Amino acid sequence: MWPSRLKDRKGAMNRPARVFIFLALVTFIASCTPWMRAPVLKDGTNTSEENGSDISSITEEMGGSNYVFVDLGRYAANPTDENWRADVKTPVTHYREYQSQVREHLRLMRSSGQKKISLVVWFGGPGQTCEIFAHTVCPQAGKLPASVKANIRDLLADIIARGFTEVQIRMGGQGLADVPSWSQFEESYYQNNETFIFDVIDTSEAAVQGKRIRVFYDLGLELMGHPYVVDRPWLNQYLRRLWAAYLAKYPLEKTVGFSFNHAHRDGTYESLKIFDDSGSRPPRLAFDIYADRETHFQNIQWILILREWGADYPIFVQETYRNDPGVAQDILNAKKNLGLRIMTVMQWPLDAGASTPHANSVDLPFDRYR
Repeated sequence: MWPSRLKDRKGAMNRPARVFIFLALVTFIASCTPWMRAPVLKDGTNTSEENGSDISSITEEMGGSNYVFVDLGRYAANPTDENWRADVKTPVTHYREYQSQVREHLRLMRSSGQKKISLVVWFGGPGQTCEIFAHTVCPQAGKLPASVKANIRDLLADIIARGFTEVQIRMGGQGLADVPSWSQFEESYYQNNETFIFDVIDTSEAAVQGKRIRVFYDLGLELMGHPYVVDRPWLNQYLRRLWAAYLAKYPLEKTVGFSFNHAHRDGTYESLKIFDDSGSRPPRLAFDIYADRETHFQNIQWILILREWGADYPIFVQETYRNDPGVAQDILNAKKNLGLRIMTVMQWPLDAGASTPHANSVDLPFDRYR
């Protein structure tokens, strides 16, 4: 979820003329490619061998929460921009001041059965003198400020100590670091983003080295699966360049690539083409899905088949409404009716119909997704 710009909650792009083409192609390709199978995860994980406490009733693996806010302050009841900037605190930016609350939140998540946790590192562009601004980290010469680097290390230590099996670390550009808001490709902004993202990865890898926890990196929160991938060539260029830079430096099995802003048809097709053109597909794909779930799950199935990935390629719901029975049922339906292999579900602290656009609570109950 992008705090600096509201999510697109609408359904797929309204391009009726293409629907019949997609249906015809899907039918043809599906009939010709029964051999397509999802790859074995390269980190050696065999999800079918997980014990009962790790398996959800709706997905192959027990999921968890995007742990993104430790305190919302006045924003929860009065969601103004002023209250957002003044009151909202994140675990990454405010761990030191809220250490006891963070540890209590982690305890409650684990006691509710959650096995996975996701952290978002929101960061700004170059030229800032602050260390943090509201929910956003201010890069220092493109890298993490020392205080935030310490927060990430200590936060990961707490997560590991409490027995989470997986942590997903997501990079969310804000301001000048928000690529879709550019009007052209900006080299200095790109360099800031790449340097910062890789510093977060290096810091996190050092913190988890030798520990029994799986890590996935989201190199760009909601940068794929949106019409912008098609309509804004500088975003496509950014995705291709950062993906190549990541592959040259880090293991493929450590990343989901870039998470998808829902699953708009053309944007999702072009996003998968970026991976295929590189010759490297991430071991899982991450989709943020809130409204119009049936449409987006159908789009995912179509595009996976059209790109010859197979409808059963491992995917997971990286964001969705908090503890929502409708979401749980739609995931079950997508698995049964569309053959999607939805590995896990990660909730966001936002209820369907909430008056706040970003979050409405720091409580993270999970019984609907267990």
